[in-house]
Amino acid sequence: MKAVPFLALCLGLFSFIASVAQQKTKTVQRCATMKRLQLYQDNYSATRIQSGGPTRNGDSRENQGTFRLQNEITIPVVVHIVLPNPYIVTDADVQAQINRLNLDFSGLNPDSTNATNFYGVRGHSNIRFTLAKRTSTGQLTNGIERRSSMTGSDIDKMQDPIKYTSLGGLDAWNTANYLNLWVGKDVTGEGILGYADNIGPGTGTSDGVVLNIEAFGASPCYTKAPYNRGRTATHELGHFFGLYHIWGDDNDGCTGDDFTQLPASTGVTLPTGLYNPPGQANGTQDIGDTPNQGNASGNCLTGIQTDNCSAVAPGKMYQNHMDYTYDACLTLFTHKQVARMEWILDNARSGYKNSLG
Repeated sequence: MKAVPFLALCLGLFSFIASVAQQKTKTVQRCATMKRLQLYQDNYSATRIQSGGPTRNGDSRENQGTFRLQNEITIPVVVHIVLPNPYIVTDADVQAQINRLNLDFSGLNPDSTNATNFYGVRGHSNIRFTLAKRTSTGQLTNGIERRSSMTGSDIDKMQDPIKYTSLGGLDAWNTANYLNLWVGKDVTGEGILGYADNIGPGTGTSDGVVLNIEAFGASPCYTKAPYNRGRTATHELGHFFGLYHIWGDDNDGCTGDDFTQLPASTGVTLPTGLYNPPGQANGTQDIGDTPNQGNASGNCLTGIQTDNCSAVAPGKMYQNHMDYTYDACLTLFTHKQVARMEWILDNARSGYKNSLG
């Protein structure tokens, strides 16, 4: 009896998305984090962007050389859904996305059989996610808030409207203590699937990740193949915890470095052992455990794939969550990527560990 109105809701949402697509030429942009970073650099080239939580210099740390969390840390997540009908995204859909994040970050995802050539460096992090259960004032919550609004995400604006109640979106919860995810439509016409606020900690009022509804979770009602397995969130949270794209964004130059230092805008300095000093990448002293890849991968690849930067086996690591392979073939973070993310959580996003949520 309830299937008919739910189907009607699905059709209504698809009609709305289609109308937006007709207004602007729509493509697909897998990730816009680097575009966001460039926008910050253009606007705040001489100003440190304050993060929502405490930061630390990498030279003052415990457990030097290990960088790993000693125990699992569970991060309270708040999902802000901003759509004409936000209830098209059910509570179960949101929980399914959280489950996907936990599988991918733990390295327990059952679809990792395609990582055969890289099993030796496949990492298992102690980062876990849960929907927030309490607000910052101690009130009970399910970690999901919705707003019926025509406002969508516009990455070209320094204040992305989806992140601000006054602009038609929803304000972040305390970014020092809660991981904020926004789900809505992209209104730029670029088909952006998602972006993180920075490589590592972002701004205090907007720190978090924006996800296009078409790539959020796995509901057939509104997601679109081949980005319909919830891995846009996995990719963007990799950025959120300090990871760069696996090819180093050098577009076949073979000089890109996905283990470079964090942007100055984060106010955080990684310790020696988690980044390559200038000129050290792609040589015998490279601290990373990812191959020197020429460019982003696409499609759903199989077997050994090579390019001009990784010309011999094992070839490209197209299975890495920080590549652009289709969702079905993204299956791993490496040991060093995990160490870098865990150091960021432990030192630059430590407010999550003591959150009331």
